Amino acid sequence: MAVPNSMTIVEVPLSAHSITLEHGTYCIFVTAVSAGVAAADLPSLQIAIAPHSNSVAIGTLPGDGWLRRVGDAVLIRVVNQRSRLLLTSYDEAKVDGAKPPQIQVQRLDDGKSEPLAPLALPASDSNDLLAHLRRHGDRPGAFGHWLGQSGDDSWIEGFEITAPPDLPPESLEYQVVLGRGWLSPWVSAGDFCGSRGMGLPILGLRVRLLGEAAAQWRLRYAARCTDGRELPEVGPGEPCEAPELVPLAAIKITLEALGETRSASVRKRPAPRKA
Repeated sequence: MAVPNSMTIVEVPLSAHSITLEHGTYCIFVTAVSAGVAAADLPSLQIAIAPHSNSVAIGTLPGDGWLRRVGDAVLIRVVNQRSRLLLTSYDEAKVDGAKPPQIQVQRLDDGKSEPLAPLALPASDSNDLLAHLRRHGDRPGAFGHWLGQSGDDSWIEGFEITAPPDLPPESLEYQVVLGRGWLSPWVSAGDFCGSRGMGLPILGLRVRLLGEAAAQWRLRYAARCTDGRELPEVGPGEPCEAPELVPLAAIKITLEALGETRSASVRKRPAPRKA
């Protein structure tokens, strides 16, 4: 192969494995990495659909989709009876003692869920919040108002918060509960947290303010479960979840600048995506 002067090609050591998963939803996450190796030099694991396997959805949690550090994770939904995945580890840095990350595969459902037809849901012109609802797709909402369908089986799969103009996005963070003892990474305002189209409900949430924002803004949030119960409103950083980890059907996040009675301003969001 002819190589242009501006191109450099370097061989990258790699190792690969194949795994077969049955119908259902799974989380694959890193549990341990090589000790004493800088984060930038750690081997990276990539998950892909094997040839001739189909009807598999791969959704990344916040991050770039590579499995490199402890806590990095991807969601896998197998629609067919079973499908095969390829796990490939790339050791680009070639550091002595660096080994592929150790991973764990955790099933998140009973494999019995089936796709349902979309339902109609009233639209909103606010863009403080956005939630992806099962069977409804992305839906926007406003601070201080409920977003979702209480008591319905259209649980929330993930959500996003837009910071008000006077609040730096990096000062507002949130995460979701995906399973018992399993939390997503913290993400900053403007980033989506959770999943889309995976059929995986969020089972709780935490929202917090960092730095000076904690003294300048009032933050409260609550949730309603698919069984109809309403979880009490809690403050910054506190868990909002049922003891039995019931899926959340609706959330309400109130964010107000201290000394003002109005909620944070409302802005327009482009048309929401479909499920």
